[in-house]
Amino acid sequence: MARPPLTLVTGRPGSGKTTLARLIAELVGGPVVSRDAIMEGHRWAAEHGSILADPPALHVNDVFFATVEALLALRVAVIAEAAFQDKVWAPRLARLVEVADVRVVLCQCDPETARLRCVARFESHPDVRRYHEADASVFGTGPFEPIARDLPTLVVDTSEGYAPGLPEIAAFVRGARA
Repeated sequence: MARPPLTLVTGRPGSGKTTLARLIAELVGGPVVSRDAIMEGHRWAAEHGSILADPPALHVNDVFFATVEALLALRVAVIAEAAFQDKVWAPRLARLVEVADVRVVLCQCDPETARLRCVARFESHPDVRRYHEADASVFGTGPFEPIARDLPTLVVDTSEGYAPGLPEIAAFVRGARA
C-alpha cells in the first residue's frame, strides 16, 4: 500500500513558510500542521489555566511531531510547517520517511526581507510578541541549516511572490503521491 504524502515546508523565520503552506493546502488538499500555531495554542490554553504556562520548546516540538505522525497513521496527507533547522528535523525524519512519502519545500529569501517580515508580524499582531522572547528585529538574520537528508526538495524564492510559481510548487508536491 502506498504511503501518504507529507510535505515539509521549512525555512528561516520570516521566509514565508506559513503563507506558502496554507496556499499549498488550498491547491492540493490536506491539513496544515504548524509548529507556531501549536505553540500559540499551548500558550492560549495556559492563559485559561488548563495547562502550565511557558511550555518547553521540546514539548511543543513533541506535540507537533505527534500530530503529524497521528495524521499519517490515519493515512491523511499532511503539510507540516516549521522553521526547524536540520538538527531538530534530523532525529525525527527517519520515522517520518518510514511512514510517508516525504517532500521538502524550502522557503528562502534574503535575511533583510525575513527580518522585515518578522518585525511587521510583531507590529501587526501584538499577541505574537508574548510568544517570542527575542527582539523581532533579529529574527531571520542568523544562519539557517536546512534539512540535510537526501529527500526530494524544491527551493522556493519567496522574496516577491513565489519562484517557481504556485503551479510548479503544486506539481512538485503532488509528485509525492506517485
